[in-house]
Amino acid sequence: MQKLVAFCCIVVALSAAAFFLEEHQFFSGLENRLWDLRVRATATPAAADRRIKLIVVDQHSLDYFAEAEGYSWPWPRALYSYVIRFLERGGAKGVAFDMLYTEHSFWGVEDDLTFAKSLDASLPVVLAAAALDDERVTSPSRLALFRRAQEAQLADRDFVARFLTDVPLPPFVSVLLPEWNILRHARLFGNVRATVDDDGVFRHTQPGVRIGSTPLASLPLMLYAATTPAAEQRNLARFTDPQGRLAIRFFGPEQTYEHFSIADIIKSEQMLAEGLGEPSISPTRFKDALVFVSVGAPGLFDSHPTPLSATLLGVEYNANILDNLLHDSFVSKPSAPVRALQILIFVALAAAAPLFIRRIRLQAPALAALVLGVL
Repeated sequence: MQKLVAFCCIVVALSAAAFFLEEHQFFSGLENRLWDLRVRATATPAAADRRIKLIVVDQHSLDYFAEAEGYSWPWPRALYSYVIRFLERGGAKGVAFDMLYTEHSFWGVEDDLTFAKSLDASLPVVLAAAALDDERVTSPSRLALFRRAQEAQLADRDFVARFLTDVPLPPFVSVLLPEWNILRHARLFGNVRATVDDDGVFRHTQPGVRIGSTPLASLPLMLYAATTPAAEQRNLARFTDPQGRLAIRFFGPEQTYEHFSIADIIKSEQMLAEGLGEPSISPTRFKDALVFVSVGAPGLFDSHPTPLSATLLGVEYNANILDNLLHDSFVSKPSAPVRALQILIFVALAAAAPLFIRRIRLQAPALAALVLGVL
């Protein structure tokens, strides 16, 4: 009996120590590497939702408009109006622009106004905003306009309002917004300030942030909420960790989601609008599509190191998040009590292994397997 009591005391003490070390990220390096291995082993590009499509400013597009129109980067914003009209013509469910229009257009005020008026389209158009720690960047008048738009949209989208209330959100003092003319026409905003793990790898996403007292959903979450009927929207709170993050299940590396060159989309819409024949891309390919528009040319795009790729496009990172939202695919992590129980069981088995495995050469692999199981 004394030996059994001593065994139990040792197991509990070791379990408590292991749980304490884990809670303080002592094993984070090894755990991250094992997590990445699991992500790579379980990624299934064929399972990615084909409704998610990416329209990208690629090198082909830059070269085409430089040669055909004499447009250097940044382009006239009126060009993006063609994209919206093309998607509207094809019956897309919604579009999110993963691009910040913070300054007045190089091509003049009328260019900003042309793009701004296209935001009144029948399909939802989500514009990028970026949470800031510096309150001096955005004027009070622009912040007030943003807050009014957010209050109106969150009132119409009960799911987002409730979800962003139920989970802890990182606080910020301000937000980087589109320039004034575009801001006045914008209805939907999504945060594009991404969440990175301590080792510089993107494994999680923050569903939203708080700008003062105003919640701001992430870009993919707002696109999801704006295009998914309320009855079909899923409860995501069970997936969040204590920091309010969601662990992303990556479906695949680059090119997992269908890419389109933005030049081909713009040319196709121009042909249709002017009645010049069949375009190279039919708008019907975007029926019920959920679309991201972003940059992908070398020197322009933002890359995100992920478990699957060291240079995944930011727009592909957002596409994976949207796919998780659509299909309830986020990785569910056990709560602290469940984790403590798991550690207790594995430590007990590890301590008991020498009693049941007599051969010394088999004890080490058994213990290693148990340790990996805990992690």
